[in-house]
Amino acid sequence: MNLNSLSRLGKFIERERRHIDSLARRSSAVAGSLVLFKTLIYWVAFAGINTHSMAALNAEAKFEADEAVESIEVRIAVDSKGEPLAEPVSLDLGLGFPFWLYPLGHEEGQPPLYGAVPSLTNAKAKLQPGQKVIFTFQNGGEKGLDLLLTSQQLLDGVKVSDISQIGFASRGDGAWALGSYEILINGKPFASMDAIGLDVSVEQKKAQQRLAEIAPIIAPLEAEATPIASLIEAGLAMPEDEELLKDIGEKLIPLLKEKQRLERQIAGGYPWFVDPDFKSPWRGEVLAQGIGEVRVTVLTASHTGAETKNHVYFQTGGHKYLLSSPLNPLEPMDGPQVFPLDLVGAPLTAADLRGYSLGMLASGEPSGDAPDRWHPQRLMVEIDGRVVYDSDEVALDRLSMESIRVVPPAHLKAAGEIVANVPNLRETFAWKAGQGMGIDLVNGGAAALPDVADPAFPEPEAGLGDGFDLVVDDGFDPAFPPFPGEGWIPGWMPDPWSPPPPPLLGWWVSPPGWLDVLSGVLDFLAPLFPGIEPFPIGDPPQVTAVRMEMPPFAAGNFTIRWDVTGNEALVHHYAVQILPMFPDRVAPIVFSPLAEELNVPVGTREWTLPLSALPDPVAEQPFAYLLPVVTAVPIPAAPGLGPEPEVGPARPFLFTGSGPTQPTLSPDFISALVGGPVPVSLTGDPGGPASAVWIAGEVSSHRGLLFDEASPGLNVGIRVAAGDELLLGFKSPMEGKRILSGYLGFEGGPEVANNIETENIGFLYKGGIPAFQYPPAPPPLPAFVASNPGGGPALPMTRLEMSEAIDTVVQSGGAGLCELEFYVFAKGGGTHPDFPCILYGTRLFKP
Repeated sequence: MNLNSLSRLGKFIERERRHIDSLARRSSAVAGSLVLFKTLIYWVAFAGINTHSMAALNAEAKFEADEAVESIEVRIAVDSKGEPLAEPVSLDLGLGFPFWLYPLGHEEGQPPLYGAVPSLTNAKAKLQPGQKVIFTFQNGGEKGLDLLLTSQQLLDGVKVSDISQIGFASRGDGAWALGSYEILINGKPFASMDAIGLDVSVEQKKAQQRLAEIAPIIAPLEAEATPIASLIEAGLAMPEDEELLKDIGEKLIPLLKEKQRLERQIAGGYPWFVDPDFKSPWRGEVLAQGIGEVRVTVLTASHTGAETKNHVYFQTGGHKYLLSSPLNPLEPMDGPQVFPLDLVGAPLTAADLRGYSLGMLASGEPSGDAPDRWHPQRLMVEIDGRVVYDSDEVALDRLSMESIRVVPPAHLKAAGEIVANVPNLRETFAWKAGQGMGIDLVNGGAAALPDVADPAFPEPEAGLGDGFDLVVDDGFDPAFPPFPGEGWIPGWMPDPWSPPPPPLLGWWVSPPGWLDVLSGVLDFLAPLFPGIEPFPIGDPPQVTAVRMEMPPFAAGNFTIRWDVTGNEALVHHYAVQILPMFPDRVAPIVFSPLAEELNVPVGTREWTLPLSALPDPVAEQPFAYLLPVVTAVPIPAAPGLGPEPEVGPARPFLFTGSGPTQPTLSPDFISALVGGPVPVSLTGDPGGPASAVWIAGEVSSHRGLLFDEASPGLNVGIRVAAGDELLLGFKSPMEGKRILSGYLGFEGGPEVANNIETENIGFLYKGGIPAFQYPPAPPPLPAFVASNPGGGPALPMTRLEMSEAIDTVVQSGGAGLCELEFYVFAKGGGTHPDFPCILYGTRLFKP
């Protein structure tokens, strides 16, 4: 197909698109059929056009840099060689918000999180390999699936030159592969790529491997930087200290950015695929000299009804950055709230700074007949440490903020009914600086609300009533009357301008210096997780990656390490604990610490607890696991920020009153199917439905618990295919009295029904002669059944234990070296192959 043919084809498609859009506007009843017809036209028209042909057509489309983006059409195909696509996926154009390819991966009626939603699509929740679907995002027109009118709000102000990348983000819950994509903007081909063939699970595994590579590089740099930064903050540093910290920062900051990029990619917030061939002709090298840091500070007015739980975003030009969500609402009690923008995911240049705006989208939670209004009182913008805008310094904007209330374009009533909101002179979907919104420019003060008898008169928010009786004389300015339901309650709100106690920073103080970029780099790179409400960037702080090292001998220490994301300035101190956990109990975790330190200084990333801190052992203690727990305790000036404990992987209890158990269990397996031997994988689960045995390492369980590597014990994976019978054996030399123990459970899958039946037998040899058999011959052998009903409460694990044989031979044969052989006989047919049986914490210990 030559260039002239492509040009004629493009004109034909554009003519048909306009015809169909005209029909759709006239008759919404046939909109669904038109979408399918439109889709058919595109697929037929573009069939057989390769990537180079599409690039030629893009050149003919002749986009202008300042062309407004009115519609975006996205077509993706799943590679025929992979699995079905059944998870949420978003398109990332580098604008600060996602374009959800809804309803992929969503249950029926389940709305996506913050981001644009397509108005038209022929997709369903699952996309089969080899299939192709279309998603259309529109700034106006039929709302279709976009019930809360997110796309028309988020596309407002977006120009073609704002697009900096083309990527696709998802968690990678299945091994599906992206086959191809095509994007049309305003009906014109913009970009495409064929024969991609990238498996999301493979790409996410690469990210995890890279994350593991850089972690040991980051840790020593952070350890070196922390004390120097403390000296500088205290005013005790020498000039050479500042220079040293700057040198460390040049190495550390890029690694921290890469770490956060990888973590957010793995979580599904950043794209795992970015088209390497897409280069915006309007951005070029400008991004290399882009803006380094932007902080947005907002203050919510201090009267009833001023707060909001909706999604509030900051907009400059075509870029929009999420500030708040239902989990982190904007409230007067929080005072001025500071939000560093995520410039890693959506970089900015000076040309992108086209005004400042605060907009709102409904969160999807019901808010009653009236929308959840927000009354912003002040907005401040800092760029690279310099205040470039303050609404209080602009008289027009200060009065405008007194006048207006921000509402979403649509919201849900209590019963789930969708209400399309109509803005008036004082209600807006997005407040924009410099426009005098809500002001009566002739008479002064606020513009008038509709008459009380007018159907457009705003109703009070749910639970507030009329509220006018709450107004006191020194509350609202008479020139700026309140909305129904708003009122002042004297004494309920502290002075928002009083400085907070240290170490909380970010109130209305001098702009931060460049050193804050190093100490606060994690703040503006906070992850955004699909499937849960996103946190606003940098808030709140969160303890992550808790790990515990066991002492090598009885006089040693437990070392607990952790990382922190978010704004650590809100943390007063940390509490470090070790809790006992028994997998075979209905309530496995015992909330009575074996050891703890409840006042670990802020800034700390590891703490040691001596073995001597553990109490005297009890009868059940050797069968216990130990859970490391770290809690960030907030400062008193951070209301509503409750401590959220972070629990690390469980480690087997390996000590008694006489010291370490010195287990000697080794992975010397004797494993065989009835039909032949099964090799043991030392590198993890080989996958597939066939029978297999492997060393599991760190592994989760159906009870929602994470088990660390059991070394010097073992976590052993067992998959037995239907009709197979597997004999799994352990050998270990031992001396003196020992107990062999382990727990049967299933890897992950608490909602999946699982069942396995095993029979166990043991032999003890002394001097090469069988000294004892457990249980005594003849069989039947004792049966151990592990099961999980699926969809209900996860059942406790089953404890395997062999101590009788060991006790008997030690008592009858005296001291000396023995050899233990222990076998597990398992039958296949009841276990889900994707959630196999795990023998957790198989180990020997002293009784």
